[in-house]
Parts: sequence; structure tokens; C-alpha cells
Amino acid sequence: MADAKQAADVGDVKHAGLKRKLDLVLQYVKILFEGNPLLLHFTLLPIAFFACYLLGWFITWVTVLVLSISLMTQRISERKKEFYDRAALELAAKERKDVETCEWLNTLVKKYCTTCMESHVLPVIKEQLQNNQIPLVTKMSVKKCSFGESFPRIESANTVRGLSSRNYQTDFMLTFNSDAYIEVKLVLVKGMKVIIRVDEVYISGNLRLKMHFNAEFPALSTASVCFVDDPVISFSVKAMKSGDLMSLLGPIEEMIMQAIQNPIREEMVFPQVLCWNFSGERQTADKPSGPIADIQVIFKKEKYVPPNYKVLSKSISGTGTGNVNSKTGDDIYICYKPKKDSDAETLPVTGICVVQSYLDPKDRGFLRLFPPDFVPYITTASTTIANLNGGNSGIPTFLGFRRDNINPPITHIGLYNKTVNEHLPPNYSILFSTPDGGKANLNAGVPKADEVFLVYQGGTPSSFGYFKPPVAPGEKGTLQVTVISGEGLKIADITGSSDPFAVVYVGAPGSKAPAGSEKTRTIYKNLDPIWNDTFLLRAAPGDCLHIQMYDEDPGLRNDKLGIAVIPLDNLERGKPLERSYKLQKISRGRVKINVVALDFGLEPTDTPYNKDSFTQISVENKKNSSSSNVFKEDHDEEDVSESIDVTKMEYKYKDGFVEKLPSQRNILYSGWKRRWCVLRQESLCFSKHKDSNSEPKSISLIAAKLETNNETGQIIVRRDGKTLTMRVGGSEFEQWVSFLRNNIHVATARNPQHLSYSSSGSISRDPKDESSEQAPTSSSSSEPALTRSASRALKRLKK
Repeated sequence: MADAKQAADVGDVKHAGLKRKLDLVLQYVKILFEGNPLLLHFTLLPIAFFACYLLGWFITWVTVLVLSISLMTQRISERKKEFYDRAALELAAKERKDVETCEWLNTLVKKYCTTCMESHVLPVIKEQLQNNQIPLVTKMSVKKCSFGESFPRIESANTVRGLSSRNYQTDFMLTFNSDAYIEVKLVLVKGMKVIIRVDEVYISGNLRLKMHFNAEFPALSTASVCFVDDPVISFSVKAMKSGDLMSLLGPIEEMIMQAIQNPIREEMVFPQVLCWNFSGERQTADKPSGPIADIQVIFKKEKYVPPNYKVLSKSISGTGTGNVNSKTGDDIYICYKPKKDSDAETLPVTGICVVQSYLDPKDRGFLRLFPPDFVPYITTASTTIANLNGGNSGIPTFLGFRRDNINPPITHIGLYNKTVNEHLPPNYSILFSTPDGGKANLNAGVPKADEVFLVYQGGTPSSFGYFKPPVAPGEKGTLQVTVISGEGLKIADITGSSDPFAVVYVGAPGSKAPAGSEKTRTIYKNLDPIWNDTFLLRAAPGDCLHIQMYDEDPGLRNDKLGIAVIPLDNLERGKPLERSYKLQKISRGRVKINVVALDFGLEPTDTPYNKDSFTQISVENKKNSSSSNVFKEDHDEEDVSESIDVTKMEYKYKDGFVEKLPSQRNILYSGWKRRWCVLRQESLCFSKHKDSNSEPKSISLIAAKLETNNETGQIIVRRDGKTLTMRVGGSEFEQWVSFLRNNIHVATARNPQHLSYSSSGSISRDPKDESSEQAPTSSSSSEPALTRSASRALKRLKK
């Protein structure tokens, strides 16, 4: 029953997620057309013509008229609702108890705005205009600006009762019906200049002021201010001169709305607050203030913070939001209560954990997921389920913590956004793993969401958030692997670069990557990629860590760029190992990793790791290190040449149209092109047209290397750094491959004068070989001179 219920819940969550995505797409389309009337006109015209063709002019005209009236009615309803909501706010403010008028406070606000508004607000407006992202607009600047004679006004104040003697809270009803205006100069892409005017600005909202008093002088320590809800904001945008600017006014109005709303939402809408100390300095980040007594989760829609709790309204660096669900779902924040001297009976928090499961929080199986002595935090103070992924399709995520007076206390917590590589202050530990060894990402299962982790200061530094005893000997534990970067990787694409990514897995030496192995992001067109991607794997001391590098080829099999195999026998528990390893089975490249055995391995010591303790295990190179796993090469076929008598073979002739890649990099011509190809005795020629008068280009087949791919129909011929890549389909592919292989064998056997034997017995080309090819590049000097079948054929011919 539990499994069936869990499956049904998962299905409901997925259905809700799809419905939410569809709503977001429809909302985006609506905003796009509302802000771009010109785009709407161009979209509706072909639809109208097609409808007239199918239904007739009269039916189409009536349908358009009905739709227009419906849209206008909906628009009027939205405006009426906005007006009624504003009136309801004003009426609610008038009906409050313990409400007072604040003319004395309005006088202070007026004096402040007269003195400081221009110097504080105008620089922000100019900065927003400089960072514009409006299509067709290259530059925006302020031409003229006036803040008028109207100022923000506080209509009423409501003092909150029942707080402690050191706290004071008042809610103000703020309205700002401004006569200010600003004229903005726009420079379009072709140098055209347009001037618009923004005026009739109206702002209304419920503003909350909090003050905290001290027993010692100065009595007032901090003051904070925020909007309880999103404020109501409206304004108008008009063109100063006549002209068709309908396609621009929509994006400009949207940009100005975002320029006003985004700073307010990010800085001043509950639970985000602007906080100042007594000296007037703004406090931008929360600071550790001793042991933590309690941790809770709050929902923004509840508009309630427990007394004496501090909200993590910002990330640990102070630059990102503290909202755990920053992409989708409910607005959820974490808060904590500092331990006071008066809370002597309350034990401090010494451990914290993150548990993720689809089980019912009331189920005993769910409670067993928490470590011993940990208290699961399942419901908030208002009895709401404290799921950190509430309101989205993510995996249900809950917090748990432990209190005792034995372990060191945790003094501060925060949120760390790993996706944006946020700065992490020193002496903080990332809570990276759940108790069962999973990744403790607070946005787990949410599509396209950032990876957000809890961090803490104090306590026991560990990726679990607490001290976890080691696993029993012979059992697998949790291995934390961070693939930091690659260096000097091999070129695998014809563009002269690679698109590398790494597959990470644990297994015996020489084992293959199992299905579903962890892999890093792909860094495109980079031979020195930086990933910093972290994974958690199940491992034991007798296993080996494999880092297999690949070049991503969409639609094809990925090219191998080497592998590193590191033994885990000498890892010490909790002690990180960070080293750079040379890639094997490839001619060049290195990979840098960081490895930590979280709950297995040797007992930790204070001495650094021995350099010889983690020498990687050598992997047998069965194929040539420069070959690709995508293509099948002639020299991989060991027994082909044994059955071929080269002296009895004859040249074959073939021609036809093929698709060919350019031999040299070119920005304009980098894709497949149709070319006429001719297979002659000792060369493969190609030209743009069948009857082209120009001299065709060619590549010699003497001691050439042939690579083929049956799935994509690609054929690659390499010789002395020159590469010809073409593709054909159907039976033509097999015929081209057969004829090319035949002519390569014959040309190699009948031209021994172009080859010389080195003292070691290997065959190489004569440096005096004159051919129609270009000189070989230095990057291909390490390529093998001959295929194995051609070498054996020449040895028999020489005998």
C-alpha cells in the first residue's frame, strides 16, 4: 500500500509539474505579445488570411470581433481587480485598531526626500539604463529628470503588541502618487534617436519597521524595514515625438517595471529586509553570534517569523537570494535562533542533516532515515509540512538536527549556491551528503534548478553535517569525488579543439563504466576545461576510481580522450587527496581531481599523503592511443592481411558524388558539402563539380590509414597530417570502403621506394617523397606511418 501510495503521489507531482510548465509557457507567450504589438500584428495577419480562405470573410470578421471583445473584457476585469485590491488595502489600513496618523513622520520623510532622493535614486536609474537589454536599442541615457513636489506619504501606522521589551514593530501604509518624471534618450541600431517620457508613477504598499533595543548605551542597536507584500506599482510611458514606437514601448515599459520591482523584491519584500545599525551602516550579511539554539523553516505566504529568530534572507556570500526554491515552488526560507544566556536549559545544536525521501513523514520508515539522536523537523510553527521542495516537482527534502553538550556547537548556518560557484567564506563546511550517501542538494529533482547546499560553521566539519561512524570492514562507504579540471587535452574535432566531459565510476582495474555512471558537464571547444563538479560514489578500500575522458559528438559515438585509474587502498577517512594525473591510452592530457573517503578508509593522521601512495594503475593499451572509438580502423583487423596476396591485386576505379567536410577550418564553410570524388590508382581526388575545369585536390593512398563508421556512413582517409572526411549511404558505403582498402594495399606494396626501414625494423616514409599533398603538420607527427596489414604485406613482398 505504501508503494502504491508513493507511486500515486509521484504521478500527481509530475502531473502538477507539467501543468505548471504549461502555465509558464502560456504566460510567457502572453507577455511576449502584450509587449510587442508589431510582432502580434505580423503573427495575426497570416492567420487571418488563412481563416478567410477556409471560412470566408464574414465568419472570420465576426470571430475576430468576438475575440477582441473578450480580450478587452478580460483586460478591464484585471484592471478592476487591481483597483479593488488597492482599495481593499487602503480600507484594511483604515479599519485597523490602534492606528494613528503620522503627520510628524511625513514631515521627516519630506525633508529626507528633498535632501537625499536625487543623490540616492538617480544613480540607480542611470545604472539600470546602462545595463539595458532591449532589442534594437544600443544605448539609453537620462536626458531630463525631475522628482517633483510630491513625496511618499504614510497614511497610517499600526503598532504590533505582544513583543518582548527589546523589540518594537510598526506597520505603515505607504502611498506615493508622484508628479515626478524622467525623459530617456534612446539610440537605435541605425543611429536613430528617440526620446520617451516616464511619469504618473504610483507606489503603494504595507511597510514594516522593526527596532531592536539594548540594555546598554546606545539603546537602539539595529533597525530594519521591509514590505509585507509586493507593493502596487504603476506608471506610464509615452513617446515625446510622433512615430510608430509601438514595438519599442512594450519592452521599454517592461524593463522599467523590472528596474523598479526587482531591487524592491530582492531587498525589501518580506522576508528580505534592509537593516541598519545605530551608526547608520547597512548590514548586508548575517554574522555568527554564538551557538544556535534552534532551526526552523518558514513559508513566505505565512508572513510570520518566530520571535528572536534570524532569517537567512541572503545566501552565504550576501549576493544571492535566501529563498530555497528560487526557481519554482513556494518561497521557503530557513531561520535560526541564537542561544542566549537566558536559555541556559536549552542545549545547543551540534549536528544537522538533510534527508530526502518520498515516504510519508509520519511513516516509521521515514523516521529511520535520520541518524540516531536527531530530531526530524517535519512541520513548521503553523503546522505546515516543512518540505524544502514544497510546491514543485522536486524530491521531498527535510531537515534534522541534534542537540547535546558533548560535541562542539554549530555557530552559524547559510545557503551556498554551487552552480554559480559562489564564494564560500573560510571555516565553513558544506553539508554535501545525506546520511545514506546521496547528494544533499536542496533543489534535488527540480528541472534546471541551481544546486543549493547548506553550509555551517562550528560543529564537526563533515560532508554529512555531523560525525558519522565509519562503516564496517568489507562494506562500501561514501566516496566524494570532485573533477576539478583538465589540462592539455587531445584535439578530437576538425575545428582544432574538443568538447570534453568526464565519466566517473568505481570498479576493478580495467572495468567498464556501468550504465548510469556519473558524468560532468560538457565544456565546449576547450582543451583546458574547468568543471569543479562533485559526485558521491559507493566505494571500498579495494576499489579503483576511474576518470574516463570523452569528446562529445552529438549523434555519433563519443571519442575517447584518455583515462586515469587511481587506487583507493591508502585513503584516510575524511582526509582530502588533490592531485593531477596524466591520462593513459592517449598521447597527451591531464586531469585534476579531489577525492575524500567520507566514512571508510584508514584512520586519519596529521601527516600529508605520500606522493607514491596513489600512483595510478597502468591500463593496457589494446589499440593505438590516437585512434577514435567511433571509427573502425584497418590496423585493428589482425587477420585481414594474412589472407591477402598483394602481388595478385589490381587497382580499382570508382567515382561518384559524396558529402565531404572541409580540410581546413573555415567559419563560413564548416559543414558537409556535396563533392565529386574519383578513386584513381594511388590517390583519391575530389572537386566541386563533376566537369570542373580546375585541378582537383587529392590525397595519396600510399601507406594511408583508413577509418570507417558503419552507423553514420563516414569514411576518413589520413596520410601525413592530411585528412579527407566523407560520407555516403547504402550500398555505396561498402563499395567505397572495399575499393579504398584495396587501393591502399596495392599502392603501399607497389611503392616501396617511398618507404625506408629504420634500425629498429619499423617502416617509415621516405622524407624525399614528393606527392601532391601538403606538408604534414607538427600536430600529426606522432601518427603511425603504416597500417599493420600494409606493413605485413610489404614484408612478404620484400622477402
